[in-house]
Amino acid sequence: MSKQFAVLTVLSIGLVLVLIGLDVATTHQIAFMSAAQITPANSLTVLPPTSTITLTPSVTPTSTPTPTWTPTLTPFPEDHQLFVYVSDRSGYREIYLHDLDTGVERQLTNNFGLSVDAPSLSPDRVWVVYEELLHESFLVMANMSATYQRDLSWEVIDFLEYSQWGPVWSPDGTQLALHSDQYGNSDIFIMNPETYEVVQVTTSSEPDAYAAWSPDGTQLVYQCTINEGREICIIDVTGNNLIQLTDNDRFDGMPDWSPDGTQIVFASSRDEEKEELYIMNVDGSNVRRLTNLPDSVETDPKWSPDGEHILFESNAGGDFEICMIRADGGNLECLTDNHVDDRSADW
Repeated sequence: MSKQFAVLTVLSIGLVLVLIGLDVATTHQIAFMSAAQITPANSLTVLPPTSTITLTPSVTPTSTPTPTWTPTLTPFPEDHQLFVYVSDRSGYREIYLHDLDTGVERQLTNNFGLSVDAPSLSPDRVWVVYEELLHESFLVMANMSATYQRDLSWEVIDFLEYSQWGPVWSPDGTQLALHSDQYGNSDIFIMNPETYEVVQVTTSSEPDAYAAWSPDGTQLVYQCTINEGREICIIDVTGNNLIQLTDNDRFDGMPDWSPDGTQIVFASSRDEEKEELYIMNVDGSNVRRLTNLPDSVETDPKWSPDGEHILFESNAGGDFEICMIRADGGNLECLTDNHVDDRSADW
């Protein structure tokens, strides 16, 4: 009898352990699926231009997210010129804030290997929106009021099974232009970061990317693809009145609009085997070359808010640095100087 009782006891304990093991295994599997395998129920459907769709965010947005710590750094003076950019200097690709008046910098992100790119500084200098690359590229909006030692307070704007790139704030700071491949092709979209409302602007069968706002917020200039060539186009934010500004068999792309609304700066390989910077009128006339550096690439220009200067990337020193030139072509200087890539600057 005692032997039978012992056998039953062992079997009972074994059964309990098996059930516990099944429960643990199921819990890990559910956690894994919820993090990486579940398709969101709010996946987008194809919409014509000017149509809108409201996304249900995975994180509830708030108009003024509150950091979980007390900032200890004094904000930069309001009259100072600031820009953000990405750098590999820490061993990881992180975002930095640079004060042009003093040369002081602060590291804004600390992602420990999670790649970030394409930061855009809001007009009121309260937010920076940027790309993060996990399984796909998604957008994060971060509050600027944080010390450089800690992650910024943040909220995921959009985290579907597609990629979103190149976010840029509208002049009034209420909307974001970006490009996304959620319909199988890179198109331009406009997103409201408060309501998650999305409007599709372009519906070309060829890739569209790198949008920039007109100063009045009614148009976008962007890199369009015409007959497999990269050109510069303008379109209304409603998706109407598409205008092609450039037409050649070389690369024209990555445009930005001047603050006074009269000119567009862009990168082009029209005169070289590499990219240089050019400026033209908004109707595509009076194209003139801005940079002429031998054996290096100059690209991704961004006009300063006062219209006096243009930031850009150059690898004249072997790796990419953030450089600046006057809009009239004078006083070229590089603002960073290290042995890693510094890229994607934005005022």
